[in-house]
Amino acid sequence: MQDKFVGDVGDYGKYGLLRTLGGIEPLAKPRYRLGVVWYLRPEVKLHYLRKPEFHRYDEDLCGVLLDIVDGQTRTVREVERRREILGEDAVFFTEHVPNRSKRHEWLCRALEETRDAKIVLIDPDNGLYPCEMEEKERLSTKHAYLNEVRPFVQRGQTVVVYQSYRRRKGDTPETEVDSWRYERLADFDLDEHPRVVGTGDRAFVVLPATRHVEHIDGRLARFVERWGKHFKHREL
Repeated sequence: MQDKFVGDVGDYGKYGLLRTLGGIEPLAKPRYRLGVVWYLRPEVKLHYLRKPEFHRYDEDLCGVLLDIVDGQTRTVREVERRREILGEDAVFFTEHVPNRSKRHEWLCRALEETRDAKIVLIDPDNGLYPCEMEEKERLSTKHAYLNEVRPFVQRGQTVVVYQSYRRRKGDTPETEVDSWRYERLADFDLDEHPRVVGTGDRAFVVLPATRHVEHIDGRLARFVERWGKHFKHREL
């Protein structure tokens, strides 16, 4: 995640999905506390917010993001400050992600910061890396590694992972999504099948905790019913 992406159309959909899963918009019980691990990277006119067609999905969220963009405060810190986006009780882990030996310590702090969240967003630039993290190697700051996501799943949290499509030759979004099940998630020993909500160039892989699955599935269906022009839903 980078500050320069705040308020873009993918950001709108991401927060809309989290607000629906968390029971914020539309209001639903039980409310699930949200946690966000940004995988924030140092920094190396969005017109869609002014289009009426986008306001019908989540008018309050669209208004807040438009205010952020117009106010030239496009940072993840501003998203954290605007508690109306992801809820008063949302927790955020905002340390820049390291690319070498301190990555494990960084992950431990992320786990500690989000320990009370029911749903955790893992938000790297590019998504899941198809292998385990080895600290002796130079690590990608644009990816989350399998053994970084697994602890959140194992302690009973519902996990949402941002994933961009790699667009390998011959791949379609559908065949690439299928490959995640075998290349990246096969050894997670999941009790529930992953759910995927996707667009033409990005997806969110939802790994529902068993104790949340009934509510998560209902809220995913509600999200797709409302946002379905831009997001498709399937199980892996």
